[in-house]
Amino acid sequence: MSKFGKGFLSGGGKPSLAAVAGFGKLPVWSDHPDTLSGDSTDVLRAVKHELYDNALEKCVGIWEHWGKEGPERLIQFGHSFVWLRDGDSVAGRIWAPSDSMKRSQYPYVICAQCMSTPLSTLVDVALPRLIEVQRQCDSANDPNGVQRVLVEAKRDLGNVLDQSNKLPLAVEPSAEQRGRFRT
Repeated sequence: MSKFGKGFLSGGGKPSLAAVAGFGKLPVWSDHPDTLSGDSTDVLRAVKHELYDNALEKCVGIWEHWGKEGPERLIQFGHSFVWLRDGDSVAGRIWAPSDSMKRSQYPYVICAQCMSTPLSTLVDVALPRLIEVQRQCDSANDPNGVQRVLVEAKRDLGNVLDQSNKLPLAVEPSAEQRGRFRT
């Protein structure tokens, strides 16, 4: 197992939202901020490093060398994801807004780090809320507006997850549930 996999997510106990963060490019920035917007936890920093720094940013840079049609031809960002491990999870959303220089090749990612949260709650509650957070981030006029959106998302998701503590803990997804993520 990779270093990322070994250190990714641990804990247990009642359902709770640990953190909400965003990283990548949005119109309110002229370039990639080096730090996370919102909460900065070890897990979310690892997600940014593995998903964005080591994968997305490098791939988009390669696509740019193939010409203007490369990124559009190869990938359209607009994905939701859930990573599970030992009952803990990160739910996220990836999309490609235009930045202040009108470039749309580089994505923005928002993540909610959850602990001991049922998979059904992640799919039915957290992911739809992150789609709304995406809309709000796209509408923000400045970095402080993005920060406010992320703080509000943490509060709202935290309230919902606290109410879900009577549900079973997250487990490995069934084949049917995995299929829902492939559409």
